Amino acid sequence: MIVEEQVGSFVNVYVGGMVFTADGNQHGWQFGDGDDSPERWASLAKQKGMTVDDCRRHYQGICNAAAGWLDDVWTFRYEVVCQEGTTNVMLQEMMDSVTEAIDRNKASQDREQCQQLLRRTLSLGVVRMYGLGIRKYIFPVGKAEKKTIAYQREELTPYHFECLVPEKVRQSVVHQYQEVGR
Repeated sequence: MIVEEQVGSFVNVYVGGMVFTADGNQHGWQFGDGDDSPERWASLAKQKGMTVDDCRRHYQGICNAAAGWLDDVWTFRYEVVCQEGTTNVMLQEMMDSVTEAIDRNKASQDREQCQQLLRRTLSLGVVRMYGLGIRKYIFPVGKAEKKTIAYQREELTPYHFECLVPEKVRQSVVHQYQEVGR
């Protein structure tokens, strides 16, 4: 589970029970609760069976991809998904036609362009009936079969966000999302 959240000029990425934050202009990731000590990185690296440098690179790559920033270890692409969860042969063919349009237009890393291609390729009625949408997937470079969905905070209801991100993590974030007018 990965959730990306914009908070002013900062970006928070929730991944694996942790949160990382970065200034959107500087792209330097740190633990989002403010404790970015070398000891913490060493502890996390030991838990994951990695060196500290490999662990930092791994999580920084995930965060870069989730935020839509270029990275040489992790990457992202937008794809059409059926939010209802079930597909049939006809629906899969329609989704494949959208995917082909995205690939043909080299739009897999541009969310707005993917949204436009979805609307141009399929009728609004079909999109609504099957709950089709565009979602971001991240994966290690060269390993597209190992992709993970990266939700954007605004795509989630407050309830779903609470289900995906543990309360202790939500409460510890330095750059917090404000539920203004919701």
